[in-house]
Amino acid sequence: MNISFKYIRILGLLLMLGGFSACNDDESDIPETGPANRTVLVYMMAENSLSNFAEQGSGNLDSDIEEMVLGASSIPDNDHLIVFLDDANTSHNPRIYEIKKATGKMKARVELVKEYPAELCSTDPAVLEEVLDYVKTNFPAKGYGLVMWSHGGGWLPAAKVKDSRSIGIDNEENSASNIGFEMEISALAEVLADFGKLDFLYFDACYMQGIEVAYELKEVTDYSIGCPAETPAIGARYDRIILPMFASTVDVEGIVLKNYQYYLSFYEVGNKSHPENYGCLLSAIRCNELDALAALTAPIIEREASDKHLLPIGSDIQTYRGTSTWPEFYDFCGAIYSLSNTSDEYAQWLIQFNKAVVCRVHTDEWFGGGSWAKWLKVKDEHVSPYGGVSMYVPYDSPSHAKWNKAFQNTQWYQAVWKNTGW
Repeated sequence: MNISFKYIRILGLLLMLGGFSACNDDESDIPETGPANRTVLVYMMAENSLSNFAEQGSGNLDSDIEEMVLGASSIPDNDHLIVFLDDANTSHNPRIYEIKKATGKMKARVELVKEYPAELCSTDPAVLEEVLDYVKTNFPAKGYGLVMWSHGGGWLPAAKVKDSRSIGIDNEENSASNIGFEMEISALAEVLADFGKLDFLYFDACYMQGIEVAYELKEVTDYSIGCPAETPAIGARYDRIILPMFASTVDVEGIVLKNYQYYLSFYEVGNKSHPENYGCLLSAIRCNELDALAALTAPIIEREASDKHLLPIGSDIQTYRGTSTWPEFYDFCGAIYSLSNTSDEYAQWLIQFNKAVVCRVHTDEWFGGGSWAKWLKVKDEHVSPYGGVSMYVPYDSPSHAKWNKAFQNTQWYQAVWKNTGW
């Protein structure tokens, strides 16, 4: 833990101890229930341009919380679906809801269980830690799932930070601005290590399904689920994925496929007039297979990138990002395919990759939000295999210098790249 992060956590927790006891709903008011199999927390860092998609809806689309109410009947009787929401709504402070299924004469509903007395920065790790502790104390279960809901930037450093590598945006101004503080991935991993291993961690955010992110989090969650590219603003279809999220053994393939099927039901190539047609890229990673995958990847990378040789990544390899201000994110599977010496080497690597990446889907095109109003195609899988997980490749140029330096701070770099000279 670095000193600045420790200072932020200590300061934040001291403030919480002094102020959070004044919340509108006292913790003792929450009724006790029998033992739960799973509690799922949707942690909405929505104080940014996505605010309306969280609770209010956008146009004729249901908000994500409204979708949760629609799917509430799939929540098992003793389990809990909890939402922490920090949005741009100036009439409400950050708050915690429970999504309740219909019981007796009561319809499925959103029930407020806590509202904080003052504004918070939801991307401060200390705030996440306090919310997780509150959830574990008041909604205990045998296992837990976590959805991190917001904008995302993968492992990359952010311009304005609580730490450095980024998930979430909180502008601390109750506005729709996307200029705000972000959370470091290693800080997220540290908070979750204190909480205990999750059944799954789902990123309802852009660019978070990169091998660098998953490897950083491999000790704190059984599965990592997310998109290697842009996620449409309407995000996950929560009414469809509640059932697989709360399966007795979490159904990660169900979470991926239910989302994909929703987008596919609207999606038509060339029909791009509605957000539902924005396409879907999604995958699920079994994290306990990542060390073995790193062990097979390292020799390939070391051979091709030693002494700062440029990797022979061809133009036919799928990329998920690449603008004047962002580096390229290559498809992990396609890149290793292009770097392998022989088909046998790739075939052996692919066996382990498929053990780690248990499910991956894609529509033929998706909306490239980083290249506004641009639609991008998934490349022909017979030429460049689609893996649904991204990877960063260092590049010896001034424009990549800061990315290369930040890359060295990742656990993936230490496991795979450190002997290359980069």
